[in-house]
Amino acid sequence: MAGKKGRQLRRELAQVLNHIDAAAYGLAHLTAVFEGPHPDMSEYLEGMCKGLLTLKEAGLTFWEWAWGKRPDDYNVWR
Repeated sequence: MAGKKGRQLRRELAQVLNHIDAAAYGLAHLTAVFEGPHPDMSEYLEGMCKGLLTLKEAGLTFWEWAWGKRPDDYNVWR
């Protein structure tokens, strides 16, 4: 994809990937908080975090398919 529309799509995908990163970071922190008092909830939160990281990987794979290679730093496109 080239041109203005391709750049716009890269910016939007970069923003989505950044939001996924932020959510995964927040869940990782929450997992650590719940680990002691509620290990079952901690495992559930850890699974959610792994799901987000899988989603991020899918987004990066899409980026690679659409534009030929993965970005070194997708935040440049934000």
